[in-house]
Amino acid sequence: MQTLTPHLHSKTPARQGFVLYRPMGGRNAQLLTLSAPKICSGTELSSVLADQGECFILAPFNPVSPVLSFPIEERTGGEPEALSDLLRERCKELSATFTDNALKARCESANARVFPAYSAAFGRFKAALTAGDFEKLVLARPLFLTLTRPLWESFAALCERYPGAFCYLACLPDTGIFMGASPERLATCDGVTLETMSLAGTMPGSAQQNYTWSQKNLREQRLVTAYIETSK
Repeated sequence: MQTLTPHLHSKTPARQGFVLYRPMGGRNAQLLTLSAPKICSGTELSSVLADQGECFILAPFNPVSPVLSFPIEERTGGEPEALSDLLRERCKELSATFTDNALKARCESANARVFPAYSAAFGRFKAALTAGDFEKLVLARPLFLTLTRPLWESFAALCERYPGAFCYLACLPDTGIFMGASPERLATCDGVTLETMSLAGTMPGSAQQNYTWSQKNLREQRLVTAYIETSK
């Protein structure tokens, strides 16, 4: 296993961004040390990539919003548990006490403000689906919670709980901190062919990988597949 302590302390200043990720089905994680981003539009992205080389891209869902392109200064590998331990020293700004009463009260207040708007939107979504205006709608709302452990420990636990998923922790100055696990591969490209997944529907995990797809999940899958095929 490669020791990353010198890398973290010498190559990652306090305000420099980093991305830690573990590929699908892999054991080792990758740590990317990032330079300051270049702001561009989606149409400018190809020329920016040609100038900068390998980059980490932060692209919003809204296609007209700016895209951030972070050049990768250095890439280093290691086991998720080892990287998480080393990030404890690097990320002192992420090691605050997350469970203090004041923060809990702020989360409860934020959730109370969000729920009425979510409830009203749910009614509109249900009416549109019942009327047949749409075949599929996805409604989401933010949920504010206090963390029970530092982010690097959460990342290691995430990798252990979801061994087949793509797990990531991205700390981007002036932008935010993002962490998650996804079973979905966005795209695979060999230069002339691009392959993607039409993943839809949810069901509990099975250690034996024995899944019985419901008609609801099959229908949602077909809707997403049709959308991708017609959007080429």
